[in-house]
Amino acid sequence: MKILFLMPQGAREQDIKTHYINLLAPNTEFEVKFLPRLSKSEKTSLADLRQIIKEDFQSYIDEANITIISEATWFQAIYKNCKPAQLLGYKLTDSKNNVLFFAPNPFSLLYDTTVPNKIMQVMTAVNNELLGSYKEPGKDIIHTAHYCRDPMEVMIELDKLTKYPILTCDIETKSLCHIDAGLVSIAFAWNKHEGSALYINNDKGLYPILKDFFKEYRGKLIFHNISFDVYVLIYDLFMENPLDYEGLLEGLQVFLTEHEWEDTKLITYLATNSADGNTLGLKPNTQEYSGNYAIEEINDIDSIDVDRLLKYNLIDVLSTWYLYEKYYDKMVHDQQKDIYYKLFQPAVKDLIQMQLVGMPLDMNQVKKTKAELQADSDNAINNIMKLKIIKDFERKLNEDWVTMKNSVLKKKKVSFADAHEVFNPRSAIQLRELLYEVLKLPVLKKTKKGGEAVDGETFKDLLSHTTENSEPRILLENLIAYKEVDKILSSFIPAFEKATPCNGWHYLYGHFNLGGTVSGRLSSSDPNLQNIPATGSKYAHLIKECFKAPPGWLMIGLDFNALEAHIDALVTKDPAKLAVYMYGYDSHMYNAIHYWKERCKDIILLPEDSGKNKFKCTLNGQVYYLDEGEQIELPDGTITTIEQAFKLLPN
Repeated sequence: MKILFLMPQGAREQDIKTHYINLLAPNTEFEVKFLPRLSKSEKTSLADLRQIIKEDFQSYIDEANITIISEATWFQAIYKNCKPAQLLGYKLTDSKNNVLFFAPNPFSLLYDTTVPNKIMQVMTAVNNELLGSYKEPGKDIIHTAHYCRDPMEVMIELDKLTKYPILTCDIETKSLCHIDAGLVSIAFAWNKHEGSALYINNDKGLYPILKDFFKEYRGKLIFHNISFDVYVLIYDLFMENPLDYEGLLEGLQVFLTEHEWEDTKLITYLATNSADGNTLGLKPNTQEYSGNYAIEEINDIDSIDVDRLLKYNLIDVLSTWYLYEKYYDKMVHDQQKDIYYKLFQPAVKDLIQMQLVGMPLDMNQVKKTKAELQADSDNAINNIMKLKIIKDFERKLNEDWVTMKNSVLKKKKVSFADAHEVFNPRSAIQLRELLYEVLKLPVLKKTKKGGEAVDGETFKDLLSHTTENSEPRILLENLIAYKEVDKILSSFIPAFEKATPCNGWHYLYGHFNLGGTVSGRLSSSDPNLQNIPATGSKYAHLIKECFKAPPGWLMIGLDFNALEAHIDALVTKDPAKLAVYMYGYDSHMYNAIHYWKERCKDIILLPEDSGKNKFKCTLNGQVYYLDEGEQIELPDGTITTIEQAFKLLPN
């Protein structure tokens, strides 16, 4: 039996030997061929890649018993229209019945600690194929399945489930928003091979029964992404309407206080997080156990056969058990247990509550804000479109279109009169051509994919490379204005307009994601409530005006006082950093008198027990005791602050 490895050009010989070849069964014949390196800046079509395979590699594939391809794009060219990461451990065949396996790229060994196990999974499958004992991933993981479609069956099964001390739980819904979600099905498993899937079909008659089950159940519940499942369960089972905060609080109490619970998504995050990031989805993290069982058309849940949906839901909870066993001990071993139980779990309760409360919106103000933003957008576009350089550029676009069309048309030809190309300020392709090819502006920055940057910050940097009142400068100024307002108009205003009406007011809902960033910061989505303009934008105040408490309520804003600086001081235990918080020094002044001792020689740091403010400053012969935010009177009678007075000190 002969194994062919198709490896990316440049892969290290030692990595190939250690992680691939050495895992083959003893005395297995093998051969390694290297695939051409793919350009990062210029995408090669799959058709071109297939031609290269046909000319340079097909004969080797035909001769081998098994071919292992360790590069995703080349695998897609050979196997066609697939998602390689979902096919780890799967035996596949091409049009000639050649046996293929996909394996992770050896370059990923440099930054992804999960890759060795994934390669091991593939090589184990290859060896099993050589021995005639290959088994498809996910096959036969279901040993006991109770599928309940009738309401009476659901009631009986829920009663049986109360005896299990630990259950994994997962729901299937019609939407990601609690208002429209509804419970289509819910599944439970008491181990990674046995469980139940219950067809609810948004039957409101079953909701009280489910509610009683969760109130009476005294075991541990394990979810994957509890911030979604419990968020929907609380709304559907405990809340009469979006403003039923009494029901909301009862649901939080039942699910997150009275129950012991776990979240395998958070456990996976803490067990696998790295500087390069990680994947937290249930299916990618359990693929070696449950295989590629995803239903692609899950977005249209009504079109899925009930039997298939229930099996899918059941595999989810079986996989959740597997993932819990896979990563819980690793999380503990990596000393992340305290973070999980003392920081992440308490935060979940607040996040679910925030998701269900939402942000109140004044829809009349949203309409006014949209009109003002649209006026600014229209003004910027009008200023752009009347420029001569734009008119010339549009002529070029139309000429290029005619040339391109006539190069492919065999009989009927087109003329300039048939062309209707217009400048689109949202088109990165057009902006690159206009700015860097036509106007010859310097390339100051590139994107991750190697293209010239065409974002607002780059436009600001390019201003210094234009002359005052020139057309390129006017173009850039208006592109900056357009980009700033267009992002709000295209991203946030549509989300505001879709806000949920209730009791004469509107509410904007979104999701908050623990583990959504490498750094551990919170992230937000659908919409991103953390990215709404707040400061640094001319539209920040205008957007803030859209958020308004409904009649009878008061909106209060809270913020941490120098949170990161406090944490920095506590973690580093730097005496100077700690002194700011222990003795009440103004941190900016405290740092300045140490960094610029010559300039600050007239400022004296007073002892902590002096009873006066912490800095003594002699300015123009007069002594001041300064503290942050204090107003002082200068000899000429001017009232100023310490920050302004500090600027008057001699350089």
